[in-house]
Amino acid sequence: MDKKLVHRINQILASLERRLTRYEAEGMMKELELTLGIIERIEEFAYLHITPPLKQHADRMKKIAQGESPFTIETELWCILVPTHHNNGIEIKETTHHIWDEKVRKIVGGLTLNKTIKGVWGSEVIYRERMIPVHIGCSKREIEKIIDMTKVFYKQEKVMAYLISPKVIIK
Repeated sequence: MDKKLVHRINQILASLERRLTRYEAEGMMKELELTLGIIERIEEFAYLHITPPLKQHADRMKKIAQGESPFTIETELWCILVPTHHNNGIEIKETTHHIWDEKVRKIVGGLTLNKTIKGVWGSEVIYRERMIPVHIGCSKREIEKIIDMTKVFYKQEKVMAYLISPKVIIK
């Protein structure tokens, strides 16, 4: 793929990411969700076509030469807290969580669900809620994408995620 196309794809992604910030600030949730979908498809296209199979093969051969498994993945481990109730207090159905799980799997391939935990926050109004801690092996950019998607999907004002480990190995 030529350098002009790569440059243009990067320009488009930067433009779309600026739009995400504006849509989020203005509460334009439908536009935000559509833009996230467009970015996801562009990134999938870019990965498939910009990272040529020969480079992938060369990376595998280099790992083998260094005595590593060619299929070892090194990444970060993040935890994101997923709500169990809507803002109006109604419990979120398990089928809704399954849809969210699938969206995350499309971004990073997998996730680990943990038992619910109790959360309390707020200054003027105190909120008490059970949340689901979900562990995800991914990059900072991917967790930010998941946070944005989660805010829109569950209609949340804030979503918290934190880094558990800067390096995990998946074999």
